[in-house]
Formats: sequence, C-alpha cells, structure tokens
Amino acid sequence: MTGPTPRPEVAAMHAYVPGEQPKDARLVKLNTNENNYPPSPKVLEALAALGERRIARYPDPVCGALRESIARTLAVGPSQVVVGNGSDEVLKMAAEAYVSPGERVGCLWPTYSLYPVFVQKAAATEVRFPWSLDGPTQEEALEAAPADLALAYLTTPNPPFGLPLDLDAVRRFALRRPQTLVVSDEAYIAYGGKSALELVREGLPNVLVTRSFSKSHSLAGMRVGFAVGSAEIVAVLNKVKDSYNLNATAQAAAQAAWEDQAYTDAVVARIVASRERTAVRLRGLGFQVPPSAGNFLFALREDAPALFPKFRDHNILVRWFDTPGLRNGLRVSIGTDDEMETFLRAAEALCSQ
Repeated sequence: MTGPTPRPEVAAMHAYVPGEQPKDARLVKLNTNENNYPPSPKVLEALAALGERRIARYPDPVCGALRESIARTLAVGPSQVVVGNGSDEVLKMAAEAYVSPGERVGCLWPTYSLYPVFVQKAAATEVRFPWSLDGPTQEEALEAAPADLALAYLTTPNPPFGLPLDLDAVRRFALRRPQTLVVSDEAYIAYGGKSALELVREGLPNVLVTRSFSKSHSLAGMRVGFAVGSAEIVAVLNKVKDSYNLNATAQAAAQAAWEDQAYTDAVVARIVASRERTAVRLRGLGFQVPPSAGNFLFALREDAPALFPKFRDHNILVRWFDTPGLRNGLRVSIGTDDEMETFLRAAEALCSQ
C-alpha cells in the first residue's frame, strides 16, 4: 500500500536549509543575520499590556494599526502596505499571485537561496543573472537580463556579500519590463544602500519593496515583515494572504519597535561601526572582505572550509555555503560588541595555527 503522491514540482524540490538554530545558549550565534541586541524596551511594554482578551481572540486580520504606522512613516497610503509572517511570506505571496506555471522568474545569483524554492513551488522556470566580485557586476548582470519575466527578485543589500544595488539600475530594469513584478527585497536596507521606495513614490506600477523586522528591529522570533507597492498590487497580494497571518503579539511588538525609531537607529549605528572594525581586523588576518552594506560580512580565505568547523569548536557559529563560488568564504553576522570580540580572538588563534 502506497501513500499519496506529492505534486511533481514539490517532489523534485530541494527544501531551503536555514542556518543552525542551537539550543546551547553558550554558543555565540553569528550564522543567521539576526540582530543580537535586545529589542526596544517599548516592545516588552506593549506585550505586557496586551491582556488576556487580546490573546483569546483572533488578531486583526489586516494588521490595521501596524499598517497605518508603517504608511505614515514611509509617506505612503495604508492601502499600499501589506504585512506578512516575516518578509519571506510576502516574497512567497508575490510568486503565488503573479507567477503562472511555466513562466520565468529571475534573480541575481548568488543571492538569497530561498527564491528558487518559490519558483519551484509555482512550477515556474528560474532564470539566474550571474555576477561575481570579479565581474560582471550586479548592475551589469541586470543590464544583460532577459525581458520575458513574470517576476524578478532583486535584493539590496544582496547576501551573502552584502553589496547594495544601484537604484538607477533597478529603475532602468523596471522601466524596461513594465509587465514584470520587480520585487526589491530590502531586509538589510537599514544598514546601507538606497531603497526602491523612491520608485514606488515615483509611481512605477510594477515595483514592490519588502522589508523585515528581523534584521534591524530585533524581532526575528516574532516573524514580521511587510511590503510596499501600488494599491493595486497590494490588493492582489491580500487575495492570497492567509486570513490571520500575523498573531496579536507580533502585531503589538512590531508596532512598538517601529515607532521607537531612535532606539533602532542607535542599535543600527552600533552594528555598522562594529561591522567596519571587524572587516579591518579580518583583512589583517589574511581574509578578503568585500565592503558590505548589511549586518554581516563575507570573509574569503582558501582555508575557509576547514575553519568553519573549528569556529564551532570554539563555541562560535558562522555560516559556510557548499555552493560553487562561495565555498572559500564564511558569512559572519555582526553580533554585539562583546560577541564580535570573542569571534575575532578565535579567528586570530585559528589563523595563527
């Protein structure tokens, strides 16, 4: 007796593999680009004020208060904002709403490795725009990209290296492809780069900007993200959104964090300063470290595959990708100042062996 058969596209898929989530609190966790500083104190105040009635009832299905707060800050209308269970959900919704089986979906490569999963689930065809540190650049790869795309994921700053995209290149890409939904994934935009929100405000009807509360607002455990685009695009995304996709605690926490911008700005500035200090010290140890505009660095060295498990032996988690073009590098999230000092002392010891 055999069980049910999955869709062929799902059977053939390789699931996205996230970074290790350890249970051992002693480990210094620098492998998944979270913000290791605590969230704004106002987040805990908002959670404490929820009350049992809010917990016992369904949450606001449209996240009205949070959407209005986001819209007010970003100078757009609330009808231009949709909130998701992490920005990953909004990225998925874009593919579900705008990509039909057999259509083509493009992205720069290397980039966020979850995009191919969305493409496979949609029974679509993935088109990669290859780029590298040695050339072609990200912008040159966009110029050479094909025109017949249902959707394109453009990430700025773009992991795993953290290079920002030139906004004029994104504008040209979108203008030349009016029928393509151009998604500017800006999970790390607080740390550097220019946002494509400018293009949304200019009225480009095919641009959607996504953001995350995980990287700059210290809410990775709450899973909150959002997108901003035309009211028409957002209305379509709302058709495929889960009915209660963001719980009451996440909505309250996100709104409190969003409205304490002074706290977020201070934490972001601290992480950026630490990122630059860390890059300098890693270069002094023989790593090639491209300039990053994210809350992470990609440190290249021939012995990176051997160093990866050795860092774990020192109770430090970093990320290594068994992927062509990336195997000789380690992606290092920027943690607290104390965590980065612990990491750098370990790196100095390992590189001197």
